[in-house]
Amino acid sequence: MIDICVPVIAAHFGSINTEVTFHSATEVDSLSSLLSDDRLVGVAGAAKLRTIANWFEADSTANKANVAAFVDVDDDSRDATFKDLIGAVDLSEITSDDFFEFCMSDSWISLPREFRDLISNAWKEARRM
Repeated sequence: MIDICVPVIAAHFGSINTEVTFHSATEVDSLSSLLSDDRLVGVAGAAKLRTIANWFEADSTANKANVAAFVDVDDDSRDATFKDLIGAVDLSEITSDDFFEFCMSDSWISLPREFRDLISNAWKEARRM
């Protein structure tokens, strides 16, 4: 269903991105597909990162089977899933200023340390290329 709505989501990403229901109702596969969709070309990478962080925070506190499956799996599976989500974002397009702003946000602070490290390391690597 999200695939059909991508043009609308792209046009209103800023307002949809802040909706708690969007984050708590979106499954990991749908989120990954959405973030990597070419039709979101106009959406900033920092906004996509914030979406991932907000999704994780919303889903970590929700009571859904698919969320429990994500949150309760072993660390390697969680890391792999999170890396897949981050891989859907072109980190090389995120400026230092935008990344710094993201790192100062509540979204960033709410992430577990290992996920903050994954994002930081991936962003640094993308900037080196």
